Amino acid sequence: MLFDTQLLENSLNATTLRHQVIANNIANLNTPGFCGQAVSFETQLRQAMEEGQDAEQVRPQVVGQNGRLDVNNEMCSLAKNQIMYNALSGRISGIFGALKWVIENAGR
Repeated sequence: MLFDTQLLENSLNATTLRHQVIANNIANLNTPGFCGQAVSFETQLRQAMEEGQDAEQVRPQVVGQNGRLDVNNEMCSLAKNQIMYNALSGRISGIFGALKWVIENAGR
């Protein structure tokens, strides 16, 4: 395929999962005994790329988080994640828009 979207898709899946995890952390912030969670993706992706492995095979994973959760940190993480989601979905939209243009204008 001219544009390989698998890595973008995996990244978009990571931001979607991260949003769910952060929302769960916020919802359970005051629940006694609750241990927060986080999503591990970017570190694994960077490591795979540095080691020359197939970065497209890296998938997001939910991991336990140590320490006390802070609502301000969680809200900042949520905002940062939303910005990343918007950037990724915009990039994917641009790729498919370009492909659509090529298909529509082929043979002119």
